[in-house]
Amino acid sequence: MSEQVGDRYANDNPACKGMKPRQVIETIIADNILMKKEHTPEDAADAVAFLLSEDAKNITGQSLNVDVGFFMS
Repeated sequence: MSEQVGDRYANDNPACKGMKPRQVIETIIADNILMKKEHTPEDAADAVAFLLSEDAKNITGQSLNVDVGFFMS
């Protein structure tokens, strides 16, 4: 998926023209992600596993952003 996003940004965004898809993704991460790392499917799976566990038995009606800080920047 990140290859497709990087390719689209490279074609649509003048600041990314000529970049390879991976370079575009690394630039987006560096500029927009507070934790400076790429989000992985395992990150989301870990959050789901926690919410399904007994440790989360008292959590109700909450929104959990598993986005490596993207919406906080």
